[in-house]
Amino acid sequence: MLTTLALATALSVAGAPDSATIDGQVFDAEGRPLAGVSVVLVDRAAGLAALARGEQEIELGRARTDRLGFFRIEADLSESVGRLLVRCVADRHWDVRRYELPVDVDITTPLRERRHAIATLLVRDAPGWRELRRAIVRAGGARTERGRILRTHGLPPETVTSLDGRSVWIYPSARYVFDPAGRLVEADRRPKVAAGGPPRDAS
Repeated sequence: MLTTLALATALSVAGAPDSATIDGQVFDAEGRPLAGVSVVLVDRAAGLAALARGEQEIELGRARTDRLGFFRIEADLSESVGRLLVRCVADRHWDVRRYELPVDVDITTPLRERRHAIATLLVRDAPGWRELRRAIVRAGGARTERGRILRTHGLPPETVTSLDGRSVWIYPSARYVFDPAGRLVEADRRPKVAAGGPPRDAS
């Protein structure tokens, strides 16, 4: 029985020559690990290979970083015909106000030669983050009403101060009014208008 099981295991391993593993970590410019980041392995083909496949890129595997920023992707390379790249994805977990997406990491050579690669992704601050962070501090911090608005929407594209001392922050999809003491007195979260169509239902 044990001999049969060992033989089946050996055949299983031998029959999966295209399996590969990528280990890595995602951290920011200050060396802090980033948790909850989606990381994917993509195969980018070019020329005739892309034409034959019908698309330039396909996703071969995906993972999410743990609390220390580490991830592991198990992938099948049987459909791979191009360069193998590790990439961070700007999904709903990505902090677009804080960070910009890092460049892809090319792991083609080690992954094809050894079926294992290590990828480190360095995430830099988003353009304008320093200015936004200063504005959040001036607003009393990210836990204040104004701080939360800034952290969610970024710096307002337009601000207006009325004669009675009220300040208005105007965004494409929202409008916030603050009294002279900085307290939020009105919030108008307007629905976005789809191109060529009516406003979406805000309910």
